Amino acid sequence: MRRENDHQSLWNSVFRSVGEINQELLKLGLEENGTQENLDEFLKGWDIDKSPIQCVVLVAHIMKSLPDLSFPSALIPRLNGVLSYCRFKNLHIETILNDIINLFKNNSITYNLLGDWAMKGLRPEYPRWINSIDILVPVSEYDHAAEEALSIKSDTEVNIIQSLHDGFSPETLVFFALLNLYERLLDGQSIKSCITTFIDINYLYSLNKGFDTGIIMTLANKYNRVFQVALISRVVDSVMPGLFNNQWQEPCSLSRRTLKKRLVDFLYRRDVLSGTDNIILKEGTRRGLIPSVIKHLIWCLVSKFGL
Repeated sequence: MRRENDHQSLWNSVFRSVGEINQELLKLGLEENGTQENLDEFLKGWDIDKSPIQCVVLVAHIMKSLPDLSFPSALIPRLNGVLSYCRFKNLHIETILNDIINLFKNNSITYNLLGDWAMKGLRPEYPRWINSIDILVPVSEYDHAAEEALSIKSDTEVNIIQSLHDGFSPETLVFFALLNLYERLLDGQSIKSCITTFIDINYLYSLNKGFDTGIIMTLANKYNRVFQVALISRVVDSVMPGLFNNQWQEPCSLSRRTLKKRLVDFLYRRDVLSGTDNIILKEGTRRGLIPSVIKHLIWCLVSKFGL
């Protein structure tokens, strides 16, 4: 029983570490017909100046896509301004993307877009705050593709990713969205700044009734990312209950001991190495502003003896 509680405590620590998403905003973002009640409840405690830019863009999109909803008059010009700047910013990155695609086509390089640009192709009317370009290419063409992409000088992050599998589907996009979400949370970002990713995953999941979650686990094994998928699928289920039904919470390819060690490592890397202000030691216990050296020593003990 003690081990069961320790194990669950680790999962709870992960959920607390990444924070909580605003459920009212998520409902408005997921539903085509959001209600004024949901909007009013959300706006009660919302501060546009303290909100992640991804959330602000989503609120601006809701304002445009649901014209029957009433927004405060002081907020409307600011949200319109965010949408205009977002479009202008993305046009710059899109120019770089088009240059890369033209190079790939001229050199007969096979590719598929991932992340925001893949979703923009599926939902062109949906605004998004884009910071990078992610492209999937076959292993045999990776070196050539990377060389061509690097030949274009830009200030935009370009990620060329090796494909270890055949085929491309909504399941592929969800798999890489889960990995992207894992990396962002590992880097110390709050779950609030990832709200668009949750909406994208839900959209891809609902594209057809034949969505096969088994493909995602197959990909997780091929890419050696079983733990990442297991952890993030539980985070997704904690935000949108029932989407994955926690089916990967205890992946058969990982022992309980290994899974526990990976969870501790995730919390260590997020709370210590990413430079966040807080470190979670035990369930319900938080110590703020601990010097990094002391943090490191504490986490060495946690890793060795458990929580």
